[in-house]
Amino acid sequence: MSDPVLEVVIKLAESSPEIDIPVTLTVGGLLISGRVISRENYMQENWLTASIEEGIKQALEQIGEDPKPADGHRHYIHLRDVRYFSPGQSPTPSVGTVTCRIALAHVSAFHFGFLSLAEG
Repeated sequence: MSDPVLEVVIKLAESSPEIDIPVTLTVGGLLISGRVISRENYMQENWLTASIEEGIKQALEQIGEDPKPADGHRHYIHLRDVRYFSPGQSPTPSVGTVTCRIALAHVSAFHFGFLSLAEG
């Protein structure tokens, strides 16, 4: 079961893509920090997911379905500028940026803001 607060944040990112919401999630013992983005922005970040998205959109249009999701429950959260934190390890990636898709059912805790290493 997903958290209704995270669902509201996801819907906000979908309705206002210019909004930048930093979040840190606990998923399977890892801490994952990133910025919440819409599903659409996530799908356009990579040539493969963009191609898949276009194929899905065309297939839905052919059978008369609306390619936009209904305004119901969300099952995934999409993040950009992701860093993974694991105990005793340096954050990954150390260089560059990553996007990711996480099932809300796997999020056990969260806070708004980025996690970073302490200096010194």
